[in-house]
Order: sequence, then C-alpha cells, then structure tokens
Amino acid sequence: MQEERAQETERITFVLIADASRARLLRRGKESASLEVVEEFEHPESRAMARDLMADKPGRAFTGGGQVAGRSAKEYATDPKDVEAQKFARSLADRLASLYDAHAFHALVLAAPPKFLGLLRGTLAAHTNHVAEAVVASHEKDYTQLDVRTIAERIAA
Repeated sequence: MQEERAQETERITFVLIADASRARLLRRGKESASLEVVEEFEHPESRAMARDLMADKPGRAFTGGGQVAGRSAKEYATDPKDVEAQKFARSLADRLASLYDAHAFHALVLAAPPKFLGLLRGTLAAHTNHVAEAVVASHEKDYTQLDVRTIAERIAA
C-alpha cells in the first residue's frame, strides 16, 4: 500500500505562485498538463503601509554625551514590511512541509518575484529542508495576477 502511494505521489507536482501578500497553490495531475487550484493564501499585513505596521514611531537616541543637540532619530533595524514578508514565507513553508509530509506531492515548482522567491527559498532551506529538496524549478516572475491556464503555459516553457 505504501509503495502504491509513493508511486502515485511521484507524478503529482505542486506549483506555488506567490508574492509577499498572496499565494496560490496549484496541482498538476498525474497525466495532465493543466493546473487546478488547491489552496489560496492571503497576508494583508504585507500590503499595509509600513507606518501602520509599527506600534510606535522609532525612539530617540542620544549621540553626543547626552547633550540635547546630539539627538537623532533611531530607525528600526528591519523594515516592518520585510518582517511581514518573512512571516508569510514561513507560513507558506510550514504549509508545504505538512503537505509534503502527508505525501500530497512529490515535486514543487516555485514562481515569485525575485526578492520574495529568495526569501521563500531561504525559508524552505532553513526550516523545511526536505521540501526544499523537492523543488524542481523556480521562476523569478510575478504570476499572481494571471489565470491558471496562462500560468500553466508559462511554467511549461
């Protein structure tokens, strides 16, 4: 039974189309070149304005021996929008790991804008290495606005 499932899973490829605020997980069937939507994900925090993501404005730091004239605005170490993109990449990686562990797919294709694709690859490698090994192709393109048929044509090329 386990061997049958492994053979069946080998022919199933998942395709993750994502950007920092939304993603679609698509499935390519065993015999078909067409894709079907498995899940859709939204992360509205990534679309929010950076100022809306911050609890407070950056603080002030004294730089010149405590004198008032030496004050400067202290910036956040990490851009709040980057933090939200990292959170979303981690949630996608966790979901992919659970699906992979459940033998839902054998191969994975990623498509995302270059910055988010790098973030996603890094997250997969750092936290779910077994899923990172299932990645068979990557596309540094934003396909989130495309219909499923067009996506199937683009990733086939």
